[in-house]
Amino acid sequence: MKNTFIKLLVTLLLIISISAKSQDYSKNKVVPLTAVVSNSPPSITLNWTENTSRGNYYIIKRKVKGKNVWNSTTVTLNTGNTTFTDYRAVVGVSYEYTVEKTDDEAGNFVNSWGYINAGIEYQLDYNKGDMLLLIDADVSEAISTKVNELKNDLYKDGWMVTTVNVKSSLSAIEVKEIIKSKYATLPNLKSLYILGHVAVPYSGNIMPDSHIDHFGAWVADSYYADLDGVWTDNAVNNTMARGTINDNVPGDGKFDQSYIPSKLELEVCRVDFSKLTSFKLTESELIQKYLTKAHEFKVGNYVPKEQGLYDNEFPTLDEGLAQNAIRNFTPFFGEENLKEIGYFQSLTSDSYLWSYGCGGGSDSAAAFLNYNATAGIDVVLLTSDIVKTEAEAVFTMLFGSYFGDWNKYNNLMRAMLANGKTLSVAWAGRPNMHYHTMALGENLGYSAKMSMDKDSGYRNTYHGKEQTHVSQLGDPSLRAYYVKPASDLSITVNTNSTDIYWTASNDKTINGYNVYRKTTNSLWSKLTTNIVTTTNYKDENVNSEYEYEYMVKAVKLKTNSSGSFYNESLGSILENNLSVTENKLMKINISPIPVNNTLNISSEYIITKTIVKSTTGATVLSKKTHSKVLHLNVNNLNSGVYLLIIETKKGNIIKKIIKN
Repeated sequence: MKNTFIKLLVTLLLIISISAKSQDYSKNKVVPLTAVVSNSPPSITLNWTENTSRGNYYIIKRKVKGKNVWNSTTVTLNTGNTTFTDYRAVVGVSYEYTVEKTDDEAGNFVNSWGYINAGIEYQLDYNKGDMLLLIDADVSEAISTKVNELKNDLYKDGWMVTTVNVKSSLSAIEVKEIIKSKYATLPNLKSLYILGHVAVPYSGNIMPDSHIDHFGAWVADSYYADLDGVWTDNAVNNTMARGTINDNVPGDGKFDQSYIPSKLELEVCRVDFSKLTSFKLTESELIQKYLTKAHEFKVGNYVPKEQGLYDNEFPTLDEGLAQNAIRNFTPFFGEENLKEIGYFQSLTSDSYLWSYGCGGGSDSAAAFLNYNATAGIDVVLLTSDIVKTEAEAVFTMLFGSYFGDWNKYNNLMRAMLANGKTLSVAWAGRPNMHYHTMALGENLGYSAKMSMDKDSGYRNTYHGKEQTHVSQLGDPSLRAYYVKPASDLSITVNTNSTDIYWTASNDKTINGYNVYRKTTNSLWSKLTTNIVTTTNYKDENVNSEYEYEYMVKAVKLKTNSSGSFYNESLGSILENNLSVTENKLMKINISPIPVNNTLNISSEYIITKTIVKSTTGATVLSKKTHSKVLHLNVNNLNSGVYLLIIETKKGNIIKKIIKN
């Protein structure tokens, strides 16, 4: 039965989707923007190529990123002009620009448009806010090791993480009460990361894919992001859909709202691998696999090529679905690195930062997004193909019938997320998604909220804008670019200062390092005014009453088609930091300093291990003990300065020693 349906689908799509790419509706919906910046004098120059759509003027507007309202018209240009320089730009400020191609100078009848988030040496926030991590309790124990790694990565990226294990028996309403309670107590809750099959909300009386047999309630994670809007369950009465999962009747726990009732308070993203029976791996194993590849991407072990592709198998639709690729991808790497080629076969032969594919679909299929090399024709992309072959697209968007409603068995989008290098998937086209801020360092969740939100100020071509079905699959903390971190952080506590040492990042193109400090109840504060180019730093502003934690981040000035920003790695931190007070109170005697052959160590607590490290962080000597007195032979060490780490049952202490 399933094979018959797929054959009928392909036959139908062959009839309605005969290539008409000479009418490039997608390109004619977009003013593709790139930026070139200068810091002396400060300026941002926007560039674009002219499309063949109707229009006599370009209207250019600007706003500071994060504002809802665009400033009044910055400038109006006649068509034929394809560049504009903003000399009012200030170094270190993140701006968004829109360029609209219109029929008249008043801005009526906008025919195509573009967005870009541009800046000159912009500094990203290092305190990113609170994140609530909701984990399906059914898999929490099995994935606990990888979750701990995830939480560690989030913390090192500047997020303060609160974790709640959620029973699968809880309804969406009950889950939302958990979220609201955390929102009331956490000081700066911005992001919601749902990991596993936590209750999936359904809402609306909609059919964004235009199929009457898919008319009803769709998935609605936006319900969790709207904490003060009114959501009801007493009006819609619709059982027309082919599956009962989309039925929506009063009192069934599915909401009436087709449109988001109010502005969203949270960004919300989900990683959910339930009901993917085409995979041999279990749900918990798939989650662990996802968390592993996300970690590898965040620490710079996997770096895709800075290029994108799109495959539009709906060329005759005048809504121009692939505008989502052209408008979003150009600010990352320019049109010259954007290819219009086959979707899945290209992703399995090369790596891409971004990709987009659209074609007629079912829950687990998208027409013409794969290729049969033997027959030499485009064919249906099936979930079973994704299971067998790994695609190298970190961020991807898909569009097609049915599979945008992703809580179905062997759903195509969730299958893409489960395999290969893919870390993010969205159903893009109805409505448009907006990812241009990620080119200047923003996280995925920020862009998802922009795309979902009410009164966001971003344009849309067809229907779907502000509807409840808009979703983002993936880790909300993801950024487009990462730097390899420093490692082996160690400290030496002195009477009125602390010396911090680390091993250099393996990324040889970095500019240097930023050093941060926090106390138990504070946010991170930046200690370095200028980027440090060595692998050590002295904190000379130490208060003995506080317990300090230190973090070092590698930093690189990233320049791309949106300008420049200082991109930081995940932080390197010292596990089991001791307070300055504890270090002073712990009675440990070390002699002689400098040392020639034998270092004598005595402690009021049993010493369990001693480690000697070079100032680059390399371990040169390690010895396990169980004594309060230790005679450590250092005769074989070269002359120089070393860090001595003494581990006791009370805690650890780090001292600087000199070897003659």
